[in-house]
Amino acid sequence: MTCIVLLPGSGGGFPDIAQLKASPEDGMRIETIDYPGWKRYVSPGFRPERIVSELAAEIESRVPSGPIRIVGISMGGHFGYLVALDLQARGRDIEGLCAIDSFMVTTAAPTPGWRNRALAEFRGTLKRRKFGELQILCRSKFWRAVFRAAGDILPAVLRQARRLRWAVYIFEIDPILKRELNIRMMARECAPWLAKIDEDPTALSIRTALLRTRDHLGSDAMWQARCPNLVVYEIEGSHDTLFEAENVDSLRRALANASREWSHSTSNA
Repeated sequence: MTCIVLLPGSGGGFPDIAQLKASPEDGMRIETIDYPGWKRYVSPGFRPERIVSELAAEIESRVPSGPIRIVGISMGGHFGYLVALDLQARGRDIEGLCAIDSFMVTTAAPTPGWRNRALAEFRGTLKRRKFGELQILCRSKFWRAVFRAAGDILPAVLRQARRLRWAVYIFEIDPILKRELNIRMMARECAPWLAKIDEDPTALSIRTALLRTRDHLGSDAMWQARCPNLVVYEIEGSHDTLFEAENVDSLRRALANASREWSHSTSNA
């Protein structure tokens, strides 16, 4: 059985895996691989390329033989591309890559139109009367604003904090705070590095699917430069609502179509 390796977005953590399966009877094997988190990003001598080699090694240990399919959500799509190159260099058979709404990342600064997207997210949550989610959303946006306001002093503060058990506890006791901190520090450390890679990207010559929302059609050219055998599927919703009940069927259908393309490619090889 071909194994699907799932890489999350920059905040880590995974959606309900059942949402990605074509049917409840779908027996596909999914291995979830997470990232090291903020403590690693501020450690002395950290370099983003080490994440790639470590992810590749972890995947090889989980899937020691046979073909591999990689699915990456948001930032996970970028790492999926780089890990696929690494695993190919190690002689592994990468059957396909799927990037889910992995938009162009060049800086840790807010992307254009972020205020309108945030307002739309608040309005959508209120409209659906999901008041528990609204409370989580408010906490998330609060911590995001705090970490952005901290600017360049944030890494230095975290380097001091990671040496103190009580300080680490404070940063990790709130899962929303921890997630936003992971997102912020991964973006700071990895976005400029990814931008340099895309100045002269290495072509990944396997079947690649980009499942993206209409908001991020501007990233198609970047993915086409990386992956000549690219197929783009437009999916419903926004980056923050891909896995909502009203949008997840669109995501699931696109992933199923991409998987059929990979299987067809393998059968014709």
